[in-house]
Parts: sequence; C-alpha cells; structure tokens
Amino acid sequence: MAATPHAENELSPKFCCMHVVTNTKQSLTPFKIKSWSKFIECQSRWQNLDCFEGEIARRTTQQFGLSLTQTEPNVIPGSGYHRECYQKFCNVRRLQTAESKRRKLQTDEDADIESDCGNEGDSSVLLQASSSGSKVLRSSFKTPQHDKQRKDVLSNVCLICQKDAYLKTITGARSKVKLTTCERKEAHILLEAARLHGDHRILLQIEHKDLVAIEVRYHNKCYRNFTRGVIEMKSTAEKESKFEPSFKVFAESIVTARLIKGQEILRLKTLNVLFRQIVKNTQALDASHFTTQRLKVQLRTRFHNLVFVKPSKRFESEIVYAKDINVDNIVERVAEQFQTPISECSTTTSDESDARTTDATADDYTRLRTLYHASQIIKSILQNTTSAPRWPPTADDLTIDAARNIVPVPLFSFLTWCVGFSDEAELTDQVCISEDNNQRILSLAQDLLYTSKKGCILLPKHSSLAMTIRHMTGSARLIGMLNRFGHCVSHSMVLEHDTALAESQLKRGDDALPDGEQDCFTTLGNHIR
Repeated sequence: MAATPHAENELSPKFCCMHVVTNTKQSLTPFKIKSWSKFIECQSRWQNLDCFEGEIARRTTQQFGLSLTQTEPNVIPGSGYHRECYQKFCNVRRLQTAESKRRKLQTDEDADIESDCGNEGDSSVLLQASSSGSKVLRSSFKTPQHDKQRKDVLSNVCLICQKDAYLKTITGARSKVKLTTCERKEAHILLEAARLHGDHRILLQIEHKDLVAIEVRYHNKCYRNFTRGVIEMKSTAEKESKFEPSFKVFAESIVTARLIKGQEILRLKTLNVLFRQIVKNTQALDASHFTTQRLKVQLRTRFHNLVFVKPSKRFESEIVYAKDINVDNIVERVAEQFQTPISECSTTTSDESDARTTDATADDYTRLRTLYHASQIIKSILQNTTSAPRWPPTADDLTIDAARNIVPVPLFSFLTWCVGFSDEAELTDQVCISEDNNQRILSLAQDLLYTSKKGCILLPKHSSLAMTIRHMTGSARLIGMLNRFGHCVSHSMVLEHDTALAESQLKRGDDALPDGEQDCFTTLGNHIR
C-alpha cells in the first residue's frame, strides 16, 4: 500500500526549514499541525526584521512561497526541523525583543527627519521676517522634542568624580549607582568643601550660582568623602559653642589673670580641671568628657602668646606659660620655694607647711616614677611572652604544670608580692607558696597574658575552662559571657578545638588509644600470655 504525502513527510524529513543553529547534531523531526502553525506565525514576523532569523525566514518564503493561509504541514515535501532550531526560531520573547529594537530605531529616524524639517522651517521663517521687516517672535520657531542639554544646567554626571560608579549585587551583577540631585540645605556645605579643598574645577561651576537651579548631581559616597572635613569642623564648633559662656569666664579669670598677667606656670591638666569646675559652677553642666587636647586647641586658637612645652617624661602633662614671661621672677620664685632655713629661729609656721608640701610633692613624684617604671617592666615581660603549644592542645597541655611553664617567673613573683602571699625576693625561680595560692596566682597571670595578647594566645586556663563548660552545660551564652570578661576562649574556638581533637583521633585509626592511656590486659589474657 502506497504511503500518503502527509505520512511520507512525517516519516522521512530531509531538511530543516528554520536552520538557525548551524552546529546542531540533533535528528530531524517532522511537522505536526501545531508546530507548523507556530512556524508559519513566527515566519511571517521574522521576515520583516533585519537579523539572521529574518534572513532565514525571507529565504524560506522566497523558495517555497509560504503564507499564513497554509495551515497544512505537508506543503513543503521532506521538510522538518531540529529541536534546537525550533526552540530558538519560535521563541516569542526573542521575537518581541527584536521587534521592539526595530520600532525604537524607526522612532529615532523619524525624530531626526522631523528635526531636519524643523531646522528648514526655522530658516524659512528667518528669511520671511528679514524680507518683510517684521519682528521675529519666539513662537515662530518649532521646538524639537528631543532638546539638547541646556547650557545653564550641568551635565548628568557626578560633579565630584566626573564618572559613573557601579556596585556589585548579591548575584554578582554590576548595577549603576544612581545620582542624587543637590537640595537647598546641602548647597552651602558643598561650596564650603570646595573652598576648603581648593578645587577650582568645582568652584568654577558652582560658585555664585544656584546649585538647585543648575541641577548639581553627585554620588552619595563621593559627597560624604568630599564634605567630611566641613561636617567635622561644624560638629566640633557646635560642641565647643556649648561651653562658650564658661570659656569666657575661664579666659578672664585663669588665662588672662594668672598666666598672662600673673605670669604663672601651670600644667595643662591643671587648667583642664579648673575649666571643668568653672563649667560646673557657671552652667551647671558635666564637662568630665572635655579632654586636655580639646582645651589645648581652644587655647591655641584664641591665645597666640601661650607656649606649650612637652616634658621629657611621657606620663607628665604639658607645661603652659605666657610667651613674654619674666625669667628673673621665675628664678626668684623657684629659689624661694626650695631655699633651706638658716636656723630654727627663722623658721616660721608657713615655712614648715611649705616644707611639708614640698616633701609630699617629692614623695608623690618618687612613688609615681617607681610605679610607672614597674608597669613598663611588666609590660615588656607580657609582650615578650610567646608561648605556642601544639595544636590541638591535649590533656597534657592543659595542666597546672603546663601553666606554670608558660607564666614568666618575674610576673609570678610580682603578683605574689602584690597580694601579700610572700615577701621573698626571688627572680630566678617561682616563689614558694601554698598550692591554693599558687593556683590563684597562675589564674591571675594567665588573665594578664590573655588580655595583653588580645586573646591571640592559647593558655591552659582559658581553653580548659571553656571546654569544661561546654561538656557540662552545653551553653554557648555562658561561654560567651565568660569570654567577654576574659576568663575563657570564645565558643567558636571551643568548637574548633573539639573538631581538631576528633580529626587527630581519626587520623590515628580506630584501634588507637587516646594519649596518656596504656594497654591493660585482662586477667585471662595475662594468664594465656
């Protein structure tokens, strides 16, 4: 029985009618009624477009004379399609995108033609007006729809960086940063920042102009970086103006009366204490946060005849005095302060009080110097301690003996002397104290080491305490609270330690015993052995 044309086309397709994927290796598929109607519909739309698919559609139409009225798939003998070609050729979204691009190009061409016609019309209006001698009106000209950028408006770019900025989204794609239009309250800040930086390019564009009218645009990040200095100056000025009434009283009663006219020499710290008292008495405000540096800036700004001298000892405050001070008066004053009485008869009650004051000041200075030097010695001991136990720390690394080997001997002896556990002066070996006191001193010493190293050191106390709390309670919040007080490591460090112990045990094998354990045979095993 002979096969019908429809069946022959369906069984043995010879070529692809929409071969847009050239390197496909798929087999040909015969047309059905639905796939043929879809192909004819897209064929009629593609052939009006200037693209590769449109060229294929026009070639197929010219070769086989296709039209929308041909709804049967057996019109082209031996025709079929590849699945990839069909998916690409009959993709409605790709087709709509191509059509929208075509319409946009057509709109731009029409606008250019209208602009050319408008220019010709404007020239004809000028010729008619010149020949007739009539006045040329603005309404006689046609305004184009796509007007160019106005001369009195800045271009649509960032005024500060003069370029586009991009940000990466969560998916990794780049998105253009939007520009912010300048508002009225921000105009003077931008102008002051340009003057502060001496940026003549920006000043040429915005100085003596309305920034809102000329539509100044910028990126928010560029604006923050450019105006940071002006905003900080304004905030500092606002803070200083808060104590302005008190500073006027301080300037008259202390600076002018004592430093300049009285030619006294005072410490900057003493001046700051006096200023705080004046603020409390004058404005009833708390100025405890007012630092000596802020006071120094204020004094230098308003009194140019003051001299600030930094002492050789770093822990001492700066010395402040007037520039035109009389050296002879200062020498005489110092000589009177430190002179020794000739006889007991000439010694008065005031001299005795001055002597006691001088002795007390000398004792305070000696005590301060001793404490400072001791602190520097302890600081160098803490900084030079570099104990790095093996990772992960095992039970042998978390014992009292291990902690005793880590803590430096001078630090242990110093803490023992401070709390009064021993008066024995010994630096070559740890001082002998009771076991309970020994554990307390080791705990304090490890806390000092952990704090000085900012938690970047493994110590027996901090590792073992955190691991014990985790295994006894399992509370991450409790470990976090103790970690914030500096008593143990963080919860994440405990998890890392526990995981490292498990991995090291797995590397040793299933039959290996933990460290510190020995083979112990049963009685029957010993008898057989």
